[in-house]
Amino acid sequence: MRTIDAGRLVLENFKESDLPSFVELIEDYRKSEYSKYDHQWTESLEELKKVLQWFSSNDDFLAARLKGEPGIIGFVSLLPGEAENAAVYNLGYVFKSQYHGCGYAFEACSAYLDFAERNLNPGLFASGTAKVNIKSCELLAKLGFEKVKEEKAHFQKAEDGSPIEFVGIFCTKHVNRGILKAMDTFTGQCIDFFKSDRFATNAGIGIVEARKGYAKVEMTVEDRHLNGANVLHGGALFTMADFAFAIASNSHGRVALSISASISFVKAVKLGAHVIAEAKELSIGHKLGVYSIEIRDAASGDLYASMQGTVYRKEDIIPALANA
Repeated sequence: MRTIDAGRLVLENFKESDLPSFVELIEDYRKSEYSKYDHQWTESLEELKKVLQWFSSNDDFLAARLKGEPGIIGFVSLLPGEAENAAVYNLGYVFKSQYHGCGYAFEACSAYLDFAERNLNPGLFASGTAKVNIKSCELLAKLGFEKVKEEKAHFQKAEDGSPIEFVGIFCTKHVNRGILKAMDTFTGQCIDFFKSDRFATNAGIGIVEARKGYAKVEMTVEDRHLNGANVLHGGALFTMADFAFAIASNSHGRVALSISASISFVKAVKLGAHVIAEAKELSIGHKLGVYSIEIRDAASGDLYASMQGTVYRKEDIIPALANA
């Protein structure tokens, strides 16, 4: 059984109770102008029940659900294979048309790929789409896939029996295991050390990645984070930036305390947004370190706020990070 946090979504195994929303999803997809460039889905309710049972019986297909809401809005899949002695996982995705353009597919696919990198020991990810499906091509590029080849293909036939041909794009994404292993180790040590930061933890801010002089944290905007104007409170944005700042500046294993921090708010953040803060080291000396922090929307990349901060580096050592 798999359950994966994907920002505004949760990815988890299908359930038999998902049948009504699953049927709605497939009917919606069949109406899409691009469905003719994919394997044909059955219209039979009984056959769709069998498909759902199959999806429910394995961990390869995960339902995408909006947090706190019933039903599904789509699904993502990673089907295992093998090529040149390396594990290959083929990425697939389908989302209801009403949720297109909202960043949900990117959040779901990113989360599943990240899960696979950390747990399934992949050597390569693969995926494909029709060349005319510009949005799908853009999604794969944003996920880090690179085009390998274009070729004619067909999955379905027209009413006259002729094949519906199209130009397909085949893409792959490589995984650097050495970098990933080092990142996982250090990120895990940072998570263990900074879990004592009660304020950030209670605010729902989580560590995504950490390395020497760098940190990335995330947060999904909930009702508790909103101000009187029903947008994200500026204090929550500052807390998020400050947390990333703290991780990056302490990552060298010496206690670093902020002596200056200035933030500029660029754009309002609304309920449900999945927000990322990245802290990057600009300079570091024996006593002082200077950092730049940006807070952006995880799906669109829109800039919400930017901060610059300076720390005083004490002589006190943080053994868990100094020896990493």
